[in-house]
Amino acid sequence: MKTGIYSGLSEADYSAIPAIRQSSLKKMLLCPAAYWIESEDTEAMQIGRIADILAFDADVFFDHFVIGPNARGNSTEWKNAAAKAITENKTIIKEQVFDEGLRLAQAIKRDPWGQQLIAAEDTETQTVLVWIDEATGLRLKARLDIVSEDIRVIADMKTMRDASSRGVSNAVLYLRYDIQAAFYLWGYHAVTGIEMDFVFLGVEKKTYLTHTFSLEPHYLSVARRTIDQLLKRYKECQDADSWPHYSDSDITVVRCPNFLDTLELVK
Repeated sequence: MKTGIYSGLSEADYSAIPAIRQSSLKKMLLCPAAYWIESEDTEAMQIGRIADILAFDADVFFDHFVIGPNARGNSTEWKNAAAKAITENKTIIKEQVFDEGLRLAQAIKRDPWGQQLIAAEDTETQTVLVWIDEATGLRLKARLDIVSEDIRVIADMKTMRDASSRGVSNAVLYLRYDIQAAFYLWGYHAVTGIEMDFVFLGVEKKTYLTHTFSLEPHYLSVARRTIDQLLKRYKECQDADSWPHYSDSDITVVRCPNFLDTLELVK
């Protein structure tokens, strides 16, 4: 697939594009070999995509998904339905997954920022970008939840255990949402030449309370620097055909915690 911007691709089509995605790249923060750990298309990921489409582009929902029968996943009825979905290039989902996606979509529609994105005439969902990193020559890709050039915003919906200000800050730090935001902003500018802003539409699980948040410019610039370092490391591993694990040649010495020196057993 050529570099550019695409719409209407299924999850299978997107996964088949031979390029680096941010979710795989940031696994290298653990160690280079972690890049190759495959990520499953989990129910949580499906729910997020369902919510995006139902909130912003409901007319095309059944172009991408099919609701499976009320049967166990290992039953013949479900397997037959799943096989048919594959031939139609669609993702089969459970009815309860659809219901949860619908509840999240309704929460987004009540959110002021969600309403602003819905009102924008050019809002699109599941937009795919493919571009080249000039420094390394590596091919990159991204799948954007929501895009509107009218209001110059890329948005990504996140389901969260805690959507309070503290919960949001913790999620950005520990799940590295900063890398995702910087990666998507870079990709959109690389493909279109347009500078965009990035917002997260946070929806709290169970309560469906919403919290829209963005990252300060310095946070994004630090994340972009991290991306450049990760891509450089990827290129080095690719050229050497060597993907180190947590420790390859050296043995890690685990140090005794200080508190154990003074720990006394209970008599």
